[in-house]
Amino acid sequence: MQLTTRQFTSQQVADATDLTHKSVQNWAARGLIVGHSGGGGKGRARLFSWENLMEFAVAAAVLRLGIATPQEAFSAAREFAHFGEGPAGYAEWDDPAEPDRKIAMPYHHQHGETFMLIFGEQAKIVAITDGKIPLSAVNVGGTGDPSAFIAVNVSKVFNKVCTRLGLDPSAVLDEVYRVGSSS
Repeated sequence: MQLTTRQFTSQQVADATDLTHKSVQNWAARGLIVGHSGGGGKGRARLFSWENLMEFAVAAAVLRLGIATPQEAFSAAREFAHFGEGPAGYAEWDDPAEPDRKIAMPYHHQHGETFMLIFGEQAKIVAITDGKIPLSAVNVGGTGDPSAFIAVNVSKVFNKVCTRLGLDPSAVLDEVYRVGSSS
């Protein structure tokens, strides 16, 4: 499947994320996408990585929840799309109680649903197994409990993107996390 090494056109990103092609092009041109530089000159398609695609998808979900600007939404989306936990992840908050999470992927579905909690200028990715978000999850770095936070179910965002790409989300996660394989 090699989903994480595929390249996607701006139209494929738009189709997979329920965004308009114009929004994808505009946000890319404004430099909101991490690690994406230009491309898409006259007669050349702009290409995006899997991480970029998920950054668009999560930013769109955040905007739909009321974050004021695309800049703020993409700032939050970067935490999901470009950071993970575990040996390959560059985690800012390393919690040994949390399972590993690959970059631009939710936790494996056997660990429950993955939520991104946004509070102020911070975001944290957590696995929720019982349908309840513990307030301790937003007490990061000694900041105390915020008066409010936004929760985005990034498992559902991921599932929708995979489905729109014609992929089985569970099979993708099984492959990425090597569940059920001998390797």
